[in-house]
Amino acid sequence: MNTETLVKELSGYMAEKSVDIDRLIELIFDYFGEEDGKLVLEIALFFKQPGCYQWLGNNVVIKKLEEVV
Repeated sequence: MNTETLVKELSGYMAEKSVDIDRLIELIFDYFGEEDGKLVLEIALFFKQPGCYQWLGNNVVIKKLEEVV
């Protein structure tokens, strides 16, 4: 899943018109770095809608957490 899609899913389609997605991605990447920023977005999306994004939790989040440990 690409970063722009992650941000669109998190912000919702109604809020998308008032959110500058590119600027939001830039701010997140500036703060966390590109790889960790994407992981933060994936974790947020997983916790926002765990039923829809169960695959994200199993495939991405858990693997990244296992790398840290």
